[in-house]
This record gives sequence, structure tokens and C-alpha cells, in this order.
Amino acid sequence: MKYRILCMLIIAAFSVVAPMFAQTDDQLVLVDQAMLHLSNYLGKPITRDTNPWTWTEKIYPDTSLDCPAEGLSYTQIQTVGLQVRIIDEGIEYDYRITADGSVLILCRSGRPDSSSVGIDVPPTTDPAEEIIDREVQQLASSRWWAWAYIVETDSLVLLNPSGDQAALFRPRLPNELPGTTPKLAVSRDGRYLIIAARLNSGVWGVGIYAVETGEFVQVHQFSTNEDIYLGFGYDQSSITGSPYIVGPQSRLVAVGAANISTGAWRVVVFDLASGAALYQLDNSSPLMLALGATFTNIGIVFPRVVYFTEDTVHVQLVRFGVGGTEENPAFAWHPNANFVEPSPYSKTNIDILPTDGQPIFSYADSSEGFTTEGPFVPLNAIGMGDIAVPQRVYLNSNFSHNSPRWATGGEQVLFRQEDASGNVSWSSVAVRTGTVSPLDSSIAAVYGLPDGFLARTENGAVVLNGNIAAPLWQGPVGAEVVLLWAVPLGSVFAPTTVVIPLNQTGIVHCPGTPVSQVAIGFEARITDGVGGSGLRLRDVPGGEFVRSMSSGTQFLIISGPQCQGTYTWWNVRLADGTTGWAAEADQDLYFIEPVPDAG
Repeated sequence: MKYRILCMLIIAAFSVVAPMFAQTDDQLVLVDQAMLHLSNYLGKPITRDTNPWTWTEKIYPDTSLDCPAEGLSYTQIQTVGLQVRIIDEGIEYDYRITADGSVLILCRSGRPDSSSVGIDVPPTTDPAEEIIDREVQQLASSRWWAWAYIVETDSLVLLNPSGDQAALFRPRLPNELPGTTPKLAVSRDGRYLIIAARLNSGVWGVGIYAVETGEFVQVHQFSTNEDIYLGFGYDQSSITGSPYIVGPQSRLVAVGAANISTGAWRVVVFDLASGAALYQLDNSSPLMLALGATFTNIGIVFPRVVYFTEDTVHVQLVRFGVGGTEENPAFAWHPNANFVEPSPYSKTNIDILPTDGQPIFSYADSSEGFTTEGPFVPLNAIGMGDIAVPQRVYLNSNFSHNSPRWATGGEQVLFRQEDASGNVSWSSVAVRTGTVSPLDSSIAAVYGLPDGFLARTENGAVVLNGNIAAPLWQGPVGAEVVLLWAVPLGSVFAPTTVVIPLNQTGIVHCPGTPVSQVAIGFEARITDGVGGSGLRLRDVPGGEFVRSMSSGTQFLIISGPQCQGTYTWWNVRLADGTTGWAAEADQDLYFIEPVPDAG
């Protein structure tokens, strides 16, 4: 009897809101956010009606919310939030939530649980990163838009059928580690950039950047040893992400993360407009365990988000170190319904038509003998529809096919093929007629458009519908260019302006030097004023002599600047591939200058 009374008293104590604070709708929203997280965490419904709970308003001394992750530093600023305690089966779950809901921490033994999301990255105070000037670029209407990314200069170029319309240096996350190679994705409507990069602390950060305002909506840092995955992009997947990690209304984005040292993984859904972390599913969730050994006993994997419908996230579990697989275990996660089931989008080489969810994929068709050689069964066919009984679009057993891409609004499929000698080429096939057309041998990657396709050549040119003779845009000589994004079928490009931060790359004015006339990405040359001896190229700013550059020598500025001595130094690459550092000017003379525009 005493035990029953004691239990009733405990439940009663946790079933009321803390009496010293008035309950508001905003605070209940935060409580419900914790309830939803715990529902996903435990794999069962947790609500204010089913479980004892209480909340307390807190003023935390810093942004760790009194639950710091090991090895991370936090901004020492008072942070208003809630502490929400929820009881389930006699266990207390301690949540810390910022007042705006952007940071939610499940605190266990004084540390954030691995499921915690939304730990905010404090803004930098480094003057080199401050934006002191910006330009607003107006955008006219166009039937399609696309982004290209220049790797060496870490810059973005916005394209449409008329060519390049805007260019900006890739926005850097606050506290981003210098020299990091980012991972990039773009929302379906083109309004947001999703940027993943390593921070100075060594962990990965993910930022949501609004191109119309030139500002980060929110930046989140992930846990130690976690790698970030933004889906597989159509070109250079180690950098580019998929637009289909974003829902069709461009409201939500699903980001994958994996710890290859422990085998843990998770998928986090963020709200693009606010940056808040809304949902999370990880490998330890009872929802995943209920799917069985096919999804749980498969070794170390990373979660590849392949398609996000309005209410369902389709994820493949791609195994590390296992190549040549035709399929991966795939599940469909319904965050709002707290439900997980197998997904039909399991093919490794797959693209999805966003208007109706129709998949196109490469597969092994045994109806015709394979003639190619190699350690893996060649994917000799391209099919669509049901992966168990595919509708064949193309079959040729002299090649292995991969990377199929929808183009021309679903009327055309582009695919990459490889013969027994390892020769690679791209072709297209008309879905209705089966007519196959080879693409130019210089094409290295393709991206489907609503009314055709874009292609990237080996030398960094972007061409429309395979027209090599008339490039739409040409990247800098010798620079690596990748196709980052093109507006998907059924989506409407939303931005009418692009804000271009004019010193986003951290351009500084070195003391005692003239104002710089060049920046990263500029084609520049040695001025006539340097004389017959030329300008010295050095291995580091002020370092050892590499070679002399005579007047008129042209080059690409690939990084910098750095201040050394009384000079501003730029890292440059010559036409023959030689790289080094060159001084820009002294008080009397500019040694290098931009190459004038032709015409």
C-alpha cells in the first residue's frame, strides 16, 4: 500500500508544470519537441498525456546548456532555455532546449546523448571573416537554373540558358577549418545552400545558408568522429549532394551522419527556414531494430538519403568497403508517424523522377549472356519501375552501366557505360522509342533538366544538351569544375536576388600595402612595370625562389591572401600547372593585375 501511494505521489509530482512559472504555448511547443524526440528514441508514443513530465525555465551560463560535449568549446554567453524531465518506465530523461527550439540535448550523465541535435556553432569574431560589403544581384526569370562549383577557388557560379548570371565565393561556416573541402547541396527551389565542412574543433558542422539574404539561417555541429552525408550528387559525389535530401516543398532537409569507428549512424531532419532540428532516427532506435537483421547486422554503414517526399525519408544503408553491390538495404522513415518500413529505392545506381517518384536504375539482366569481364557481375541493363520486375529501357551486355539520370522531364535517360577494357563513355536513350545516342567523349558528368540536360567536360566547360561546339560556360583554365545542382523537374526556382558578399573569402588589407585589385578565382597577369627581371614565384610567402615570371605571364589565383613582410601574397597556378606565391604590390607599383575582360 505504501509503495502504491509513493508511486502515485511521484507521478503526481511529474504530471504538473513547475508551479513557479506560467505555462505558455511557446513552452509547450518545446516540451512537445522533447516528447517527439523521446518517442523516436524509444520507438513508442510519448506525449504529455501518457507520461509524467515537468519543465523548468533556466538561464544557462553558456551555450552548452550545462551539458557539454567532451572536447568542444562553447560561447560563454547566458542562454535562456528549458530543462524538461520526462519519466518513462521509472527512468528519467533529462532534456535541455534553447528558447527558440534550435538546440535540443538529451543529457545523460552530464554529456549529450549521441542522439542530441542542433548544437549551435557560435559565430566567429575573426575580422577576416566579417562581411564589410555586399552586392545584391537581381535575377530575371528563366526556364531553368543551375549552380557550378569551382574546386580550386572554392567559388560558385549561377547559370541559366544565357550563361553565367552570378558568382560568389562559397560561404564559409563560422569557425570553419581553413582549407577544408566542403560538401554541398542545394534545396529544390534553389533558395538554400546546405554546407557541410570541418570546424576548427575537428568536428563536422552543417550550415543552412540563404542565398537571398547572404546569411546563415543556422549552423549545427555534429559529434566527434561523425562524418556527414548529403546524399550522392550527380557529379563528384565526395563534394556535391543531392537535391532530393530536401523535401518537395523545400521546407525540410534530411542529413545523414555516421561514426565509422563505432558503427553508429543517424539521420537528422532540419527545418530550412528556421534551421531547427526537428526529427532524428539512429541505428539504436527500436524502430530500426524491428526491421530485423537485414538492417541491423550489416557491419559499418553510412546513411545515404536518396529521396525525401513530403512526409517520408528514403534512406539506403551503404556498407563501407563493399564495392560492386547492386543493392543496399533501404528503409522509408515516416517521422511524423514515428514509423519505419522497407523502401523500394534500394538500387545502388538509381535516380528518381520527382513528379511521380518513378525510379530509373541499372541492374543485371540474366536474359542475355554477359560478355564484359571483371570481379563483379556487370550491370548490363537500364530499367525503371518495380526493382523486382523492372521495365527494361535498355540492354547491352557488352557494357556495364551505371549512374542513370533522368533528363528532359523523364523522356530521356542519360547513363554511363564501361567496356571490358575500362573505356568509359556517356550515352542517352529515349524512353519511348529506345533510340540510343552516344555523347561526346569529352563529357565527364551530366545533370538532367526539365527540358534537356547539362553536361560537364573534362576541361571544365558546361554545355547544354551535349553541344560541345558552343559551351554555355567555361571554367578557369586548369581548374576542376563540378555540376552542383540544377532545378529539378516540378520545382520552381524561388530566388529573385542573390546576395554576393564581396569579401567572403576573408580578404584582408595587409598593413602597409596597397588595396588588393585581385581575389581568389581571378585570372591575373604580371604587369608591364616589373621590368625585364620579372616577378619571383616562391614556395611560401617570402619563401624559397621557384621561378621567375615575365611581364604578361597569366595565371589563376587559387588561394590567399597572406600577409608577409611588407607585401600581400597570393597563391597562383600557371598554365603549365606550376603553383607558388607571388607578391601583389609595393607602395609604388602593382606587380600583378586582373586580366582585362575580352571586348
